[in-house]
Amino acid sequence: MRDIASLVADEKINMREAQARTGLKDNSAVVTATLDISSTVQLSRLLPRIERLPNVVEAQRQIG
Repeated sequence: MRDIASLVADEKINMREAQARTGLKDNSAVVTATLDISSTVQLSRLLPRIERLPNVVEAQRQIG
């Protein structure tokens, strides 16, 4: 979660809320974050950068 928060801060994006669910059977974690994104361009730049972090399997936008 620290790596994700650092990357978001480097992009000058406000992270309003973050939760991590750990202890899953496969030793993975699910991180859910609410971010203040200014545009789809900013989002399309951020998600691939998160996915390139070590041990990140997927980053996606959740609507709703």
